[in-house]
Amino acid sequence: MEGKFLYLACEDGSIKVVKAKKRAIELTKTYPRAETRCLCLALSGEVAYAGYADSSIRKWDLKTGECLL
Repeated sequence: MEGKFLYLACEDGSIKVVKAKKRAIELTKTYPRAETRCLCLALSGEVAYAGYADSSIRKWDLKTGECLL
């Protein structure tokens, strides 16, 4: 995605993407929820790595929203 986006690791286990505008924040995408809390998030190119409270790490494809690992 191009522009100014913020990727959020959420306590409900989901990853949310919001677009920062001058006077507003707009939710643009929500990735599927996991069974546990998402604690941290790292972006690398077209993938995101998310660390969860159950000690797992998941790899997400940012274009398709599919969990790869």
